[in-house]
Amino acid sequence: MKHLKKSHIPNREAYAVQRRQLSLSTPFVLGCASRSFLPRADVQRITLVGSWLSSVLVGRTVATIAELRFVAQWANLLETFARPAKENRIMTFSKLLFPAITVAEVFCWRGVLTTDNFWHLLEESILGTCQVGMTALRSHPYSRDVRTPCYNIVRPVTKLRALLG
Repeated sequence: MKHLKKSHIPNREAYAVQRRQLSLSTPFVLGCASRSFLPRADVQRITLVGSWLSSVLVGRTVATIAELRFVAQWANLLETFARPAKENRIMTFSKLLFPAITVAEVFCWRGVLTTDNFWHLLEESILGTCQVGMTALRSHPYSRDVRTPCYNIVRPVTKLRALLG
């Protein structure tokens, strides 16, 4: 922190948010990269590479960490931009987002361990509900002004979630 005192960074709070985003994005990127090198289908127990790194336990753990880090990025950005704009609904949603996705991950693990797709249905229902919430935030009358940070962050996150499925 000593370097921040002498640094030319005008806004230490923005720098802290950027560092937090970077620390959250690194495990997400590495988790996605591992899926490209060690592809697998958890429920069907199919792997392309016969290694302990391709096991369901290792792969699902990496995926869970990556997915939770990704949703932490969402929540962090939403709260960062909603706080100065005093958008209480968006701040509340950002605080509920991580616990909701954590429950979805528990359902995912249950589905993988039992090979029962009903648990994946529950997981996807929670993910879909979060997506509906993101879409509703985008249509919030106070966040339509393109000059506000809330509009500028909700719109790309909504599009990103739509691309990721």
